[in-house]
Amino acid sequence: MNTIVSLEGILRFSPFVAKGYTLVIGGGVIAVTAAALERYLAGKSATVIAQHIADIIKIALPIVMTATLIWFVLSNPLL
Repeated sequence: MNTIVSLEGILRFSPFVAKGYTLVIGGGVIAVTAAALERYLAGKSATVIAQHIADIIKIALPIVMTATLIWFVLSNPLL
């Protein structure tokens, strides 16, 4: 099987791949936003709130990522 990599092939993708891109980009935006908010609050001496945000992220991020990966694999049309 020959696969040709081109810009058109990268930019034109199936709806399943679009969902994957959306999940990865959305998760990244949420993680970066939470980190920036935590840093901002820690700089403003609101360390209690910043620590709560850090604790929530430490618990929620692995759970959400695992659930997302399981959902993504189970919804794969090739399985």
